[in-house]
Amino acid sequence: MKIGQVVVAALCVLSVFLSGCSSHRTCHPDTWSITAGSGGGVTGGSSGYDLSCDGKVSVWRILQPGTNREVTQEFELECDSAEFYKTYLDKINFESITHAKTGNWTHFVELRRGEQAHRVSWTGDDGPAAVKIFHDMFMVSITARVKK
Repeated sequence: MKIGQVVVAALCVLSVFLSGCSSHRTCHPDTWSITAGSGGGVTGGSSGYDLSCDGKVSVWRILQPGTNREVTQEFELECDSAEFYKTYLDKINFESITHAKTGNWTHFVELRRGEQAHRVSWTGDDGPAAVKIFHDMFMVSITARVKK
């Protein structure tokens, strides 16, 4: 993946965040959510973000396999930021991408529509470029909003 692509995508997302709009969205009729994160390594733990169609974000972590998911923060995105992320996944035909690699350190993106879920996972540089760009853009832009 080229760093320039990630930077351009992140700048686009940040411009949405900085727009200052604060409209409230509802999910009907298309209920969906996006989860993205990474995990593995020595402890096998993972962390990431959940984004629901109404703009609510949950920051979560799992310290080690077999332990409960701990939500450490929750907040809402402005305007149509949530819709932007779903539209990106729709435009790259995310649900038609089949890639499920795991390893010592695994990255993932999951799109859930109702009870249906589609997940793409990869290690290192072996993932689909469009999904890796989305993951990096999503993680950078949401991380910028997380309270330290």
